[in-house]
Amino acid sequence: MKYFKNIFLLVLLSLLITNIIFAETEPNNTYLQASTLGLNTSDIGALNEQTQTLAADNEDWWKLTLLFDGSLYIETNSSSGLDIDLFIIDSNGSSVIKYAYRTGVKESVYHAALKAGIYFVRAYRATGTGSYTILSRFTATLYTNDSEPNDTYQQAMNLNLNSEATGHIRHYGNLTTDNEDWWKVIIPADGSIRVTTESDSAEIDLYMYDINGTSVIVSAYKAGLREEIVHNNLMPGTYFIRVYGYASHGGYKITSVYTQTAINGVFTNDTEKNDSYSSAINLVTFNGIGTTTNYGHLGFYSGGYTDYEDWWAVTVSTDGKLSVKTESNPTLEVDLYIYDVNGTSVIKSAYAYGVNEQITFDNLASGKYYVRTYRSTGYGSYKITAEYSVPSMGNDSEPNDDAAKAIPIIPDTKMTGHLGYYSNGYTDYDDYYIVNLPTKWDSLYVRTDSDASLELDLYLFNSPTTIIASAYAYGTREIIKYANAPAGTYYIRAYRSSGQGSYAIKITNKYPGSVLSDVREIDLLPTKYNISQNYPNPFNPSTKIRYSLPQASHVKLALYDVLGVQIFTLIDSEQPVGNYEIELNGNNLASGVYFVRMNAGNYSVTKKIMLMK
Repeated sequence: MKYFKNIFLLVLLSLLITNIIFAETEPNNTYLQASTLGLNTSDIGALNEQTQTLAADNEDWWKLTLLFDGSLYIETNSSSGLDIDLFIIDSNGSSVIKYAYRTGVKESVYHAALKAGIYFVRAYRATGTGSYTILSRFTATLYTNDSEPNDTYQQAMNLNLNSEATGHIRHYGNLTTDNEDWWKVIIPADGSIRVTTESDSAEIDLYMYDINGTSVIVSAYKAGLREEIVHNNLMPGTYFIRVYGYASHGGYKITSVYTQTAINGVFTNDTEKNDSYSSAINLVTFNGIGTTTNYGHLGFYSGGYTDYEDWWAVTVSTDGKLSVKTESNPTLEVDLYIYDVNGTSVIKSAYAYGVNEQITFDNLASGKYYVRTYRSTGYGSYKITAEYSVPSMGNDSEPNDDAAKAIPIIPDTKMTGHLGYYSNGYTDYDDYYIVNLPTKWDSLYVRTDSDASLELDLYLFNSPTTIIASAYAYGTREIIKYANAPAGTYYIRAYRSSGQGSYAIKITNKYPGSVLSDVREIDLLPTKYNISQNYPNPFNPSTKIRYSLPQASHVKLALYDVLGVQIFTLIDSEQPVGNYEIELNGNNLASGVYFVRMNAGNYSVTKKIMLMK
């Protein structure tokens, strides 16, 4: 009984020893028959040369499955007399990617950067016979891997703005090395983008590509484990980042930092493209005094195009002074230009150094003008402000630049006009007025009072070409005196000697001692027809009647008695837009009630007046 017990123990021990020595599953002489070798584990196998009783077992194949990118180390320790060569073979079972064949009982092979996948290890008997232990050590690459394939811009992965992602570079597998990864960033508005990579062991070069995916717009390839690229002035669009493994291998973290451009906390941009006067953005329409502000960007890039200029349209409906100023980021220097109504002729420019620019045109006539903001250097946001001021008194009716176009002027009626204003290559240097004297005047006076910015000269004609008197004293006041003026037609020329601005003018037969410029009641051009009640009323022997014309009209102003019989006509002629005052003299009338009727255009109104002697 004891004998059989000992036999049983020997058989069991033999089975255990056999299991330890010959753990591989034979046959495993090709990659198709490979035994499984776990990661970070060990196993045993045996190889032998051919004998009379045994066929030669010259190689064993093992299969490993890597679930992650990483480094793989394989080591064999064999019994005395057995020399093994080791090979790491790619997933196709034939391509050797690493090998070692040192002499001795210990062999090892190492690959630092393998992709996730299936690999094979071939243990080849160089010489001898015996058993061996095989072990694997696998170390996963730090950082989570990017999603492959992403080796072209069409396969680029999204890199969110102001965030980070991770990837691996220069890992090998399935006959290829992953030398590059592509990422894309989507820029929602003009701004800057900074992309950095930090690697555990790989040296990375960085490239940023334009929206076409093929044109490099910025690159960086410094030595070391950290790389950074910056583009400060990108327009909205999708751009591409290429992470290129220059040397070694490893995992990396990629980070994007996006900053939208703004000035004083305002992100507003102009509407592109507005790079010519024909595509100018309407900045403002000034109907009088006013200020407006808008915002824009300059120097930003996309698709091979850099926005060097913005065009703005400024429309003014009356003469005045236009000032335009810009305030820009410290990274941007702007030059300013004002263009005439044709959009091609520069009439004023400014290009001082710094973040503030200002341009002023003192004497613009009504029209549509263009402001060009030009990027001199840099990039960034800017604020553009336009201010408009108008002369103190209303304008005359243009054109009235020669005797043939002269405006009728009524004696003892103050009128206003402008001189020195510019548009479309033309400056208004002359205003002409015409007056008809029905009787001789002992003295004919013409007086003008102008803004401080305007100096004008006065000329009196008794025909379109014959000057009979003039005045050209320095200052804001001019007075012409012409004695013994016979009845007839006279012309008055108000000539801009220097400057620009508004003026008041009056023709009278009494010395005009009062300043004319303080005529607020007739400064503004009227917007509707109107006739005011005469003043004084009742009157003796004279009274004044004021009326307004919003447009040039044929005006008839007549006096009627209580029976509706027309007594005489005060006005019956064409008159330009403006405010008027006329005196009615009742010396030859009896006391009583009368009516003044005004007809102008489609307007008709009657006022009741009373003469008391």
